[in-house]
Amino acid sequence: MAIENKEIAEIVGRYFAACNAGDMRAAAQLDGQVGFGFRTKVWRDGQLGLDAYVGLLNKLWDSMEYFHAELEELSTSSDGSVGFAWGFHVEKFKVKGRPDEQVRVRFSHVYKKDGDKWQCIMYHRDIQPFDEDGRYVPRFTTA
Repeated sequence: MAIENKEIAEIVGRYFAACNAGDMRAAAQLDGQVGFGFRTKVWRDGQLGLDAYVGLLNKLWDSMEYFHAELEELSTSSDGSVGFAWGFHVEKFKVKGRPDEQVRVRFSHVYKKDGDKWQCIMYHRDIQPFDEDGRYVPRFTTA
């Protein structure tokens, strides 16, 4: 069954809405458990399990005074029952005891649809600095 681009955009929107509402169970069910995030270098291998992942997300949420993520750019594509989403989002948050923070996150998600059930099978998020032309900043890569 082919996936439509609007379906992919809707699932990404639902994920961000769950994050912004603090509904970590819904966010975890829409997020992948295999991939890279930007808050740690550790690759998540999918072996954690949903309840443990929800626990980690709740711990992160509880460490915040506030958190809000907003999509800035979103592109979608599909191949049969596999959907792809990529783009940028901005997170504004405050970890308790620290100053306000804002990051522009580059992300990609790969989804699989089986009937009415969606699964994010892989994700990647990073916050590398880019120059005004969207290229990497050489001062961070000079050996």
